[in-house]
Amino acid sequence: MKIKMDLLPQKFKCVRHDFLGVVLLVMVLILGSLMNGLILMGLKIRYNITERSIRRGVESSAKELEKSALKKEVLKNSLDKVSFDTEKQIRLNDEISAYNDIKRHFQWSEFFQQLELMMPKRVWIKMLDISKCPSFTLICEAADQMLLIDLEQNLILNNKYFSNVFLGDSVLDKQNLAVIFRISFDFSNGGKGS
Repeated sequence: MKIKMDLLPQKFKCVRHDFLGVVLLVMVLILGSLMNGLILMGLKIRYNITERSIRRGVESSAKELEKSALKKEVLKNSLDKVSFDTEKQIRLNDEISAYNDIKRHFQWSEFFQQLELMMPKRVWIKMLDISKCPSFTLICEAADQMLLIDLEQNLILNNKYFSNVFLGDSVLDKQNLAVIFRISFDFSNGGKGS
């Protein structure tokens, strides 16, 4: 039998390496590095996608906020236009009170019917003041100067319904080629009383 003896001191001895283990270790390190790289790359891609979607969401929210601010301004301007001036409210309340103070037997339908019969063609009523009913003031617009006189004569000749007819100021509206005038009268309700 052969005896094998190693007389070399331990510190000088060389240990045999397992090459298969070293190769496997290197392969595991390479694969681990690749896996870490792929995971990091996947996380970075996911981060970029998330960042883009958040940025798009913030931009769309900012656009919606701008649209809402514009709508708010438009609505505020519309509300400012709609809201009444206090003087207009007082005047409107006075007119409503005057209308309510008119005696119940006043015949509005008869008044408007008679007034329509007296109106010449191409004369338009622009404003009707009823605050001193049964005395009325009209501001009218006519196509020419002769129509004022026609209206005044029609009212004077129909003394059963109209009295104290007074033709006031007249102004030539050059832009619209018309005459704007004021006329006042009392309505006698056909002799039935007021």
